[in-house]
Parts: sequence; structure tokens; C-alpha cells
Amino acid sequence: MNMKPYLVALGLASSLFMVGCDRNDNAADTNADINTTTENAANETEQAANNAANETEQAANNVGEKIDDGVITTKVKTALLADDTVKGLDINVDTMNGTVTLNGTVESQAQVDRAVQVAQGVEGVANVQNNLTVGNPS
Repeated sequence: MNMKPYLVALGLASSLFMVGCDRNDNAADTNADINTTTENAANETEQAANNAANETEQAANNVGEKIDDGVITTKVKTALLADDTVKGLDINVDTMNGTVTLNGTVESQAQVDRAVQVAQGVEGVANVQNNLTVGNPS
């Protein structure tokens, strides 16, 4: 009996079996890689969404601060114009992050002191930077 064809067939079957096993291992590895990639993509997407939400909130807060600063500037200027002691037209008012800066020239130290007092009395004012000078306003 010639065993050679049987041995060849057995060798071929063994090779196919090994290739099949290797493919199953590769398939398992491929599935694990796909799961890892999917999890990574989901995590990256979630992180990007969180970053976008944080940046949007920060931008909204910055816009809110600018709007608040504008409102504070208007309130301070209105209060200075309404005050009988202070010549509000001679005073420039700027606000940044709740800090009011007063610039300009007024007629007396009493007007400087009153302008600072009026500005400090406005709701939302955190600090007053006094750059007013005493002299003859133009």
C-alpha cells in the first residue's frame, strides 16, 4: 500500500487546519482591535464634545462679562451725569471685568472724590481705578 498520497493528504489537512486556527486567532485579534478602536473613537468623541462644551461655556461667560461691563459703564456714566457735584461730561468711564477706570480732568479734588464715590456706589463695580486729574477741563 502506497502511503504517500495519505501522508500528503494528512499534511495538507493539517496545514489547512493550522491556517484555519491561525485565521480564528487573527479574527479574534481583529475583533479585539476593532473593539479597542471603537472604544478609543468613542472616548475621543466624548472628550471633544466635553471640550467644545467647555469652550462654549467659557465664551458665553466672556460675552456675559463684556455685556456686564458695558452695563456697568453705562450705569456709572449715568450716575455721574445725574450728580450735581460732578461734571459727568468731563469724565471718561471704561470698565473691564468689573473694574471701572475714570479718566479726565475735573475742576476740584471734591469732584474727584465724589466721582470715585459715585462709581463705587454702582451695582456690579468691583473696583475703581482713579485716573482723574484736577485742572481746567477742556
